[in-house]
Amino acid sequence: MAFHTSMVHSFNDERILHLIVTMTVGIGLLITSIATLAYQLNSLIPIDILLGVLFIPYIYHYYKLENSIQNLYPLTEEIQKKIESNK
Repeated sequence: MAFHTSMVHSFNDERILHLIVTMTVGIGLLITSIATLAYQLNSLIPIDILLGVLFIPYIYHYYKLENSIQNLYPLTEEIQKKIESNK
């Protein structure tokens, strides 16, 4: 149980880190896209493309990570129930 709990905490830490990175890239994409459109700065188009290409895999990876964490919670409860039934 201790090992499982430590792994869940590690996954949660990784999830928070990836959320921060994903949100940073998303906000950067939003800001540069608005600046490109509002001020017609064609020099920002490559940055828009780069951030857009990065943002899609970040969203996908965060989605998979979040689902993996959600699948671990019932497993934690199951382990706890088995421990309590063996006492």
